[in-house]
Amino acid sequence: MTPYPPLGLLYLAAAARGAGHTVAVFDGTFAAGDEAFAEALGQHNPDVVCIASLVTLRPATLRLAGMARECGATVIVGGPDPTAEPEAYLEAPAVDVAVLGEGERTLVELLTVLAAGNDLANVRGIAHRDQGDVVRAPEQEPVLDLDALPWPARDLIDMAPYFALWREAHGYTSVTLSVSRGCPYGCEYCDDAVMGPHLRLRGSANVAAEMRHIEQQYAPDRFRLVDELEGLGRDWLVSLGEAMLDAGVATPYEGLKPLRLGDLPMLAEGKDVCADRNAWIPTTGPHPHAPPVLEPDALERRWTEAVLLEDEYLEDP
Repeated sequence: MTPYPPLGLLYLAAAARGAGHTVAVFDGTFAAGDEAFAEALGQHNPDVVCIASLVTLRPATLRLAGMARECGATVIVGGPDPTAEPEAYLEAPAVDVAVLGEGERTLVELLTVLAAGNDLANVRGIAHRDQGDVVRAPEQEPVLDLDALPWPARDLIDMAPYFALWREAHGYTSVTLSVSRGCPYGCEYCDDAVMGPHLRLRGSANVAAEMRHIEQQYAPDRFRLVDELEGLGRDWLVSLGEAMLDAGVATPYEGLKPLRLGDLPMLAEGKDVCADRNAWIPTTGPHPHAPPVLEPDALERRWTEAVLLEDEYLEDP
């Protein structure tokens, strides 16, 4: 009962809109079924449909891709699963292109090429079919200056259902922000992740400005940073706290797990600008911040029934 809007998809929507394309976002979080997607296709009549997918969503992605193709749209897929295994999607006749890895630059280039009717051969960061074979293009260069990215296009979705559910289930509302990309630990686990293994940070002033904008537009009770806070480092967190105070941000933020960096100066006076929430069950997985490898039925019970497995425990708050 902690739903959040699709932050990555909203980043991509903002990038495409900033490049001059007309963009709409279908958010299926509260949709009753496929008919809602069919209604959106009929309403917007898109030239291109982009679907972000995880491995658990692959069947649904391919099903929706088929619906989009029947409406005459070019279908692009992206996200963790298409990045790891584009062949699984491109084998489906409804999927035209898979975006591999970080998507903003690649998607904008791809849309430009598609609009002009040009060949895909010069687009980096994609996989596509060429005479029946799946061809992977050279990798796209990562975005080094994250402050150059437009903020997620939250105005393209309805935030009200999210806030209503949060208030009912938890008594407060929450909005996500992303302040970094890449892995701060350099572990092998993240080498093939969508955002790559190399840590990049947004400027704290840019993050505080986004927070202030969200306060003015949506007035949430709390921000949730989706990043590994300890990996950001003490100095960056201090700079964020100072930037929040300078920008007049009055809303606290929380992370996925408690900080263990000791007292931070930004917490000293007036108000907390960081409220930790312990939402991660300690594990002995392959590295410190990964869950253990479990059988599917055990994972299902763990998340749907909140069942602690043998030798698992909740840390003290």
